[in-house]
Amino acid sequence: MKQLLGSLAVLQAVFVNLYTFYSLYKKGIRRLSDLAMALCMSLVYSFLVFLLAKRSALFVQSRLFYNAVFLFQTVLYLGSIYFYCYFLQQKFWFLLNNAGRKTRILFFIMSVCWLIFLPAAGVLFSFGDNRLFALAVSLVIGISIVLSCEVFYCLSAAGFEAELFKKRSEFDVTTGLRNKSSFYIDLEMLLETGEPFTIFFMDLDNFKSINDLYGHNAGDRYLQAFSEIIGKSLFKLGQLYRISGDEFIFLHLGEQNEEVIQRIHEINEMKELIYGEHKFPFLGVSYGVSTYPCDAAGLAELLSEADMKMYRQKTVRKENGAAIG
Repeated sequence: MKQLLGSLAVLQAVFVNLYTFYSLYKKGIRRLSDLAMALCMSLVYSFLVFLLAKRSALFVQSRLFYNAVFLFQTVLYLGSIYFYCYFLQQKFWFLLNNAGRKTRILFFIMSVCWLIFLPAAGVLFSFGDNRLFALAVSLVIGISIVLSCEVFYCLSAAGFEAELFKKRSEFDVTTGLRNKSSFYIDLEMLLETGEPFTIFFMDLDNFKSINDLYGHNAGDRYLQAFSEIIGKSLFKLGQLYRISGDEFIFLHLGEQNEEVIQRIHEINEMKELIYGEHKFPFLGVSYGVSTYPCDAAGLAELLSEADMKMYRQKTVRKENGAAIG
């Protein structure tokens, strides 16, 4: 009977560990380090349940000890498995998916420490005579583990929210490009260093007609298609920003680059833009170039110079027959 009860207790723990892997694997967790952390968490949970069950069984008659351990372990599993699964599938999964590398490493180290401490505590309690004290300490250990997990979850959630807020404040929602605020921050940093750079101020030709003919949702697709194409074309040559509406700026470190100009001209030769299932006639893009510190020594003058050259080019393109609004 003793061996049977022991086998059933082990099977309960094995089932919990297998369910841990299945739940996280089903949610998309594939990193070996994360699965190892999940195993640690599951073993900690199993050891904690067993430790509490064993401490509680000491209050029962000695001839019923093993029956009591199995009974208490079963009751503890039934009473806590829902909350453990909720933590596993919601908070623990969130932590693995969104926590930074440093936080995940700290959590892994802490999980291993718990895993070592719980069996050690069980051995230590075995040599003590005060069963009530041992049970109380076991409860304190369990509460400490739960609170530690909650603290790590809150820290991860706060960090994730901060990163999300930062991303929303620095990136354009429609195109995913860096936005105007991000552009000004980057430019101020460059101006402080005094490093030469060039900006290409771009304005889509006759973009209003796209909105008028196809609707504003189609206008967003047009912007996304243009951003994707020019982003790929100018990749590794600098940083692309969406400033507002149909205005974009490409920032290139160094003097004016003819390769950037060549690639913009190649894009202007395209007849249509494609974004997913959507196709639009491409009406072209006009641009103006200004270089720091050759053309201007300050941010306002630099933008004004590029803007003036862009409108000058737009006028020329219109005189040459381009459909520019």
